[in-house]
Amino acid sequence: MSQYLLQHGYNRGGVDKILFIKRSGKHVTIAQVYVDDIIFGSTQTGATDQLVQVMQQEFEMSMIGELTYFLGLQVQQTNESIFISQEKYAKGLLTKFGLESAKEARTPISTTTKLSKDESGKPIDPTLYRSMIGSLLYLTVSRPEIMLSVGMCARFQAAPKDSHLKAVKRIIKYVKGTLNYGIWISNDTNLNLVGYSDVDWAVNANDRKSTSGGCFFFGKNLVAWLSKKQNSISLSTAEAEYIAAGSCCTQLLWMRQMLLDYEAAPGSAPGDVGVSIHDIVSEPEDPSIQAAIMSDIIANIPNSARVQRSVPVIVVPFASSNAKGKAKITDPDDPPVAPVPALAVKRKLNLSADVEFVSETRPSKR
Repeated sequence: MSQYLLQHGYNRGGVDKILFIKRSGKHVTIAQVYVDDIIFGSTQTGATDQLVQVMQQEFEMSMIGELTYFLGLQVQQTNESIFISQEKYAKGLLTKFGLESAKEARTPISTTTKLSKDESGKPIDPTLYRSMIGSLLYLTVSRPEIMLSVGMCARFQAAPKDSHLKAVKRIIKYVKGTLNYGIWISNDTNLNLVGYSDVDWAVNANDRKSTSGGCFFFGKNLVAWLSKKQNSISLSTAEAEYIAAGSCCTQLLWMRQMLLDYEAAPGSAPGDVGVSIHDIVSEPEDPSIQAAIMSDIIANIPNSARVQRSVPVIVVPFASSNAKGKAKITDPDDPPVAPVPALAVKRKLNLSADVEFVSETRPSKR
């Protein structure tokens, strides 16, 4: 199928190898292949009908029509937005584990719950536990609010105890009361790619490793999210935040490379897609240390994740007394960031692009 599409004028995606794109002037036709299923669309009237005719000449196909259900995802399309949910899948999950009549929970996990290995706890059937975790992990495709709690429970699949099972059942009870939750995608948006990251320092009771979290927006729409335990033990909150910010920055640049395949900004240069990263951190008071941290974040990004375009990138981290930080990566053609009255320290680094690091701090309120 791949060779057939390539022979008919489609180009394979540079990052996503199952994405095929055909351009005609300002219009684009996209086909996304998942094994033997295909999702396709176009900005040009009649282009999708031409794609169907081309495919039916070589393959036996059954047309389902407008996308409403795909791989467990329910899709509701209007002229203003798209709503993606897994309500049907969630109802099946409740029936599968016999919790359809259970009392609903208001939150996926208690704020006072501290899960651990619980070596003295009562063992349970690991097959049942792993099945519940696997089902919930797939539900996180459209439910970012349960990502953290499911990830915490997933750490104990090797030797689950009764306390872990109770935590998983609470998540499912929460899902029971929020079956109609999902992801809403608006057509009224922009081309800015923004990431938010934070970390829960030394939260793991067994090895004291921190948990990184992040969410990523394309314009006004949430498109990706993560919650992952860090590989190393951080000796301070600053170190844990540094690791989380680096992971978030890598993810953002990878997503930017992927957007170039879709031509997220038709008719403009690929670099016109703005990228920024926002990080809630407790940053060091010394601005020179702050600049060094941001330089290390960029310098340690794998080469494969860097933007393959030689343009200047400006990184501006802000520190303030309320422990909120912000760093923005953008193109030099964008409007300049409004200056903040503060002490500024600048340093030049010789990376794949000219990078200017500006660290600004405001006096702390006493």
